[in-house]
Amino acid sequence: MENPIIQDILNGKKPKPLALIVDDEKIILDSFADLLRNTIGKFYNIYTASSGEEALDIVKSFLQQNREVGLIISDQLMPGMKGDDFLIETHKIAPNAIKIMLTGQAEGINVGKALNYANLYRYLHKTANDQLDIQRTIEEASKAYFNHLIINYQQNTLKSLNETSLKLSAAKNYETLFRILLDNIPIFLQFQACKIILIQNTQQLLAAERNQETVIIHTTPLELNLLPSELLTILENEKKILTNQQVTSLALSAKSWIAYPIFDNSENMLRAILWIEHSSPNYYSLDELQNLLTLTAQFSIAYENVSFISTLEEKIQIRTQHLTETLEQLMAVNSHKDKMIQIVSHDVRSPISGVAELAGLLMNPANAEDKEKVMRYAKLINQEANNVVKFVSDILDLSKLESGTILVNKEIASITTFLKEMVLRFEPQSIAKQIALETSLHEEIKCAFDSSKLQMAVSNILSNAFKFTPKGGKVFIGLNHDNHFAKITISDTGIGIPREDLPKIFEKFAVKQRKGTSGEKGTGLGLSIAWQVVQLHGGTIEVHSEVGKGTSFIIYIPLN
Repeated sequence: MENPIIQDILNGKKPKPLALIVDDEKIILDSFADLLRNTIGKFYNIYTASSGEEALDIVKSFLQQNREVGLIISDQLMPGMKGDDFLIETHKIAPNAIKIMLTGQAEGINVGKALNYANLYRYLHKTANDQLDIQRTIEEASKAYFNHLIINYQQNTLKSLNETSLKLSAAKNYETLFRILLDNIPIFLQFQACKIILIQNTQQLLAAERNQETVIIHTTPLELNLLPSELLTILENEKKILTNQQVTSLALSAKSWIAYPIFDNSENMLRAILWIEHSSPNYYSLDELQNLLTLTAQFSIAYENVSFISTLEEKIQIRTQHLTETLEQLMAVNSHKDKMIQIVSHDVRSPISGVAELAGLLMNPANAEDKEKVMRYAKLINQEANNVVKFVSDILDLSKLESGTILVNKEIASITTFLKEMVLRFEPQSIAKQIALETSLHEEIKCAFDSSKLQMAVSNILSNAFKFTPKGGKVFIGLNHDNHFAKITISDTGIGIPREDLPKIFEKFAVKQRKGTSGEKGTGLGLSIAWQVVQLHGGTIEVHSEVGKGTSFIIYIPLN
């Protein structure tokens, strides 16, 4: 009988089903018991009972132990419960059992009752002398029973595979996928240990380990070291299920084992090993391996799906984050634009309004004869016009700097000479405000810089130094260097900057504009321009200040 269920019984993987003979005549009972032992004894546990009640208790006891009831041969005429009634009661609780009735004096009505309500397989005459026919009937009945079991097994296996496939295909992450696989392997084969051994950094595939009595997702590196490198090499190259029947050269403690490699095909990397083992030799049948092959094939497809979903979700997350950041930037730009419009409108409208009012005064015939008044009004108009031009110029410069459209053409030149020229340009302001202009520009230092752009930075900081330093004060310009930077120091003894304003002095319009010590007005953009220019040179600006004592700016320009 080449039947996988029979093979499992013979190998001890499944318990033997019950074969029960029921008769109140001991001679008949012993005779049939001997016949069953000789014909099908290696496949069944042979039991006898002398009454229907006793037999029914035996059947119930087997079922309570989750054991199969395979074959029942029962006499009809017995004290107490009759054979047909016993068979009908048995059929209610063990419908798969093959039932044979022994008839001596049974009437047709009893046989018909058993046929209709107990699914009677056949009836035999007790007085039959053809032992060969009786033996053949028993063997055929046994074969019919096992064929029925294998059909049920195949149907249930197919159903379970389909259900597992649906679960696997619905998995959205690796942890769920591995758990479904491990949860469903016991449906198809038995084992003493079943685990998924994760390789390298595959721990990130799982949110948590799962430990059960026999089902484990294992992350211990030592567990992997128990497997010989030869097996890992074979799994990486073959990419298929391996068993000890295929690889006999490996010295492993398990008598029977199955190893299935789990690959990340996107990286062609062995990520994990499904490991199943048993201490009994040749434990796994071809039928079980085929079921496992089918299951792992479904798992491989689901693994690819999860890998694709994970990659897609990661890309979507990155894209969403990028879009969110872009939206936030656009909102910030829009908000900044609105603020800029308000500030520009205010700072441009005020001087233009003043110019319009002064122009109106000049147009008044009553003022035309007063040349001194005309000159004073013209001078004010010129100052206001220059303020507007400076403001617009600063806005345009800063806009170019921030957008990256302004080019920086660096050339190696003497930064010492550059600063001396800047000193000459500010001597008129020094004289006009009676502010001492001191320098320390003795050392000749060369570096790569764009003189026209750096002039914007130094000029704005120097202008602020003179603007916020009172008469009799001092402005200092110095130059030194370390191994990496040329350091331009511009300090003053002016009114200083409040501590709370220091972190934001290089931001546009972030600090409330203040008038200079002689009423000078500014655009509020000078330090922002200086910062952008120095950044374009690969440098930075450091500032120190104390209210009432003065401010010091240090500009760092890379030497190389």
